[in-house]
Amino acid sequence: MSSPYPANRDTGPFHTELCRMASIRHPIIQGALGGVGSPALVAAVSNSGGLGVLPTWGVPLEQLRINIRRTRELTPRPFGINITPIGPSFARTRADVIVEEGVGVVTTGRADPRQPIVSFLKQHGVRVIAVVPTVRHARRMETEGVDVVVASGSEAGGHVGRVATLPLVPQVVDVVKIPVVAAGGIADGRGLVAVLFLGACGIRWAPASWLRWSVIPHRR
Repeated sequence: MSSPYPANRDTGPFHTELCRMASIRHPIIQGALGGVGSPALVAAVSNSGGLGVLPTWGVPLEQLRINIRRTRELTPRPFGINITPIGPSFARTRADVIVEEGVGVVTTGRADPRQPIVSFLKQHGVRVIAVVPTVRHARRMETEGVDVVVASGSEAGGHVGRVATLPLVPQVVDVVKIPVVAAGGIADGRGLVAVLFLGACGIRWAPASWLRWSVIPHRR
C-alpha cells in the first residue's frame, strides 16, 4: 500500500524501512506518553522528522477527535495514535475514530489489539505497529497482519516484559519478516546505532526532555 504522504527522498544509513513506511525523516517513533502527550508535543516530533503519537489512555472519544484535529492544525506531517490495551470495546471505539478521522498509523501495547481490530484497521488502510515483549508475541502479531513490531525491553515505559532490550531485539529480528523497532533503555544516538546494528529499523523513544519543552509550560 502506498503512503498517503509525499515521498520522502532522504537517503543514508539512518533512512530505514520505518522512514519509508511512515514517510518520516528520522527512524524515531514517539512514545505515546499517556496523560501528558499533547497535540503540541506530537506535532513538534512530527515537524522534527519523527513520528509523533497521540495517546488514547484517559482521553474521551470526543477529546480524541479534538486532539487529532488540533494536531493537524499544527503539522502537515504524518502522526499516529496509540491504542491502549484496556479491552476490546475500548480498542474498537478508538479504532472507529481513527478510521473516521483518517489517521494513517496506529501503535499498540502488550501485543494488542488482537483480531479483528488489526484486520479492521488494515482494511481501512491504517498501518499497525504492535509493541511486543517476547518472540512468541512477535510471531503472533506478524500472523495477525501488523506492519511493524516494536521489541519492547524491560527498560521501556509500560514495562510489558521481562527481557531486556538488547537481547530481545535480535531474537525478534531473527524470527519475523516484518520490520522491527526497538524500545527501552535508549538514551541517545549511541543507543540508536546499537539497535540498528542488531537489525532494528528504528526506535520508539520518549525522553524526559520532550516533556520539558513540548508539554509543560516553563515557569517563566
